[in-house]
Amino acid sequence: MADKLSITDLERMRVGEPFFSRKNRVFKVDIDGKICVAKVSGPGRECSIANEYEILCRCRRYGVSVPEPLLQLENAFVMSHVGGDNASEVFDSSFEGAGQMAGDVVLDQLADRFASWLYSFHEAFDFGRVRGDSILRNFIDAPGKLVGIDLEESHEGDPIEDLGQVCAYIIATRPMFVDTKFDFARKLTARYEDRIKDDIRSRLPGSVSCALRYYGGFRSDHVLMNEWADKIATWDQF
Repeated sequence: MADKLSITDLERMRVGEPFFSRKNRVFKVDIDGKICVAKVSGPGRECSIANEYEILCRCRRYGVSVPEPLLQLENAFVMSHVGGDNASEVFDSSFEGAGQMAGDVVLDQLADRFASWLYSFHEAFDFGRVRGDSILRNFIDAPGKLVGIDLEESHEGDPIEDLGQVCAYIIATRPMFVDTKFDFARKLTARYEDRIKDDIRSRLPGSVSCALRYYGGFRSDHVLMNEWADKIATWDQF
């Protein structure tokens, strides 16, 4: 792969329309006949982009399933393209009607893969780093594995934050706050607990509550999300 590419070069190599991103510019590129993905920092995001590249490199060294970092530029980097379905779409398609599960096997596999990915990430960083923005939309359900993408929000902290974010995301997908969504979130949590050999349910309510308030700030139904955040914060365990 060429080692002296510029962002202008990447733009010329673009294939198709850019991916949706609120913070950066992300798009496919054709480099010497190989389809890759370029990520170019948005205004003020330069440090986050550099941080993400370093995180990807460490993840690959420790066997965490992430895109392969291929080339670092100033304020941008290139990584391998990952084929598969977005985990959020897989999750949504497994529910029907008023939140009734239509794909038990798929959901069981998704819960296990998600718990396994989070555990492998946390273990790679000695349980002292948070993946950040741990929502289903930031994972690709690739053949035989789940691949984590968009790691720019990763930071030092308590891994319980990641569990709180994914649980909040799951229960707040439409239809919101139905029993089957809570069941899935708890199943995922139980699979994670099996791996860390610890009970984290009593620590989750505060983390889920914080995540609901945070993500509610980006949604029109924030009042309902805040109401549930207040309610869950009073629970002894999730």
